Amino acid sequence: MRFEVLVVGGGLVGAAAALGLERIGYSVALFERAVPREVRGRLGFDARMIALAPKWKDFLEGFGDGAWHHHGQFERLLAWEELGTAQVSFDAVDVGAAQLGFMASMSSLQTRLWQLIEASKIDMRLGEPIEDINVGVDGITLNAGSEVQGSLLIGADGASSRVRDLLNLDRDMRATGQSAIVTVAEVSEHHANTARQRFLHDGPLALLPLDAEDGRHLVSIVWSQSDMQATRRAALNEQDFCAELTDASEGCLGEVRAADERFCLPLEQQVSESFAPSSRTLLLGDSARVLHPLAGQGANLGLEDVEALLEVLKSHLSDPGADHHWRDFSRMRGVRSKSMLAAMSFFRQVYAIDDPTFSWLRNLGVRFVDQFDPIKQLLLKEALGDSLLMRITEKVKWPS
Repeated sequence: MRFEVLVVGGGLVGAAAALGLERIGYSVALFERAVPREVRGRLGFDARMIALAPKWKDFLEGFGDGAWHHHGQFERLLAWEELGTAQVSFDAVDVGAAQLGFMASMSSLQTRLWQLIEASKIDMRLGEPIEDINVGVDGITLNAGSEVQGSLLIGADGASSRVRDLLNLDRDMRATGQSAIVTVAEVSEHHANTARQRFLHDGPLALLPLDAEDGRHLVSIVWSQSDMQATRRAALNEQDFCAELTDASEGCLGEVRAADERFCLPLEQQVSESFAPSSRTLLLGDSARVLHPLAGQGANLGLEDVEALLEVLKSHLSDPGADHHWRDFSRMRGVRSKSMLAAMSFFRQVYAIDDPTFSWLRNLGVRFVDQFDPIKQLLLKEALGDSLLMRITEKVKWPS
């Protein structure tokens, strides 16, 4: 069988790409192990919560009714560090926005997008392993149980991408020596629609607001720390873990009363050598890059990939794999990803320096940022999806 576009990976990014392409007229085959199902833990939420910029609400809603759902929003961001008293706050009202971001469940969004996929003309290829990729002048051939052909192949199959491996692409990999404990916690005080992040010597701790229908005060926890500490804390009983979490957060939301199942995820930053290794192959989302969760930009950058993809293909090219724009696409997405990777590495290393003088300098810098509106405005626009770097690279005329 032949399709115009083959999409491997049906997570948030792959599902959004497949739906977007089908909506603008392309024939699409989507490869995934199984139809995703919504996950809910003991406290009522999927531990895999993601923070999305407000722009993605309208973007996902454009795929059809029911595509969007969120479990909370934050109108303010408050950050401070373990050593010192300085803090910086960002408010949506400062840039005329209603919120800085939404909290959404990864499994809930995937399930909703797949409901739209099942009602579309997208050919769902479930449980077919990708065994071989043959890139030809006129198209792509996949040996996935039965032979499938296409004009363009999109790898959106995650950090351990089978597509990337079969294309023999190198990666710039940077070990962090850290893992993240991810869970949902119940606290004694309301979060006031504020996202909080405390920079500890061992790694940042984020408490992100969730809305519980029964009135409980719940937050999504992403706690980055050394591998050794993460292993130890993952093995603690719930009472002891809650006590350590209360202490690590300085009780900013009162006592941590309960914690759902904990997931311990090794953190490793990586970026592919190319986002478009040929005019007929593209990488999107975590297949192309994986970032430290410090800035919560992983899902946002993946949806940026999809937005850029649809912008190139919106005119419905007769042969989507033959278009010269993929060279520019790869460069632009690569610059964006490498700049974010460098920024996350820089911040992680800066806050890992345990020195009184350096701590004083960090606090001085935080106070300066908090009092200097132009910098805060720039950082707020980045969080809202209005990236200065993106606007610059979009205007660059790359050499052929």
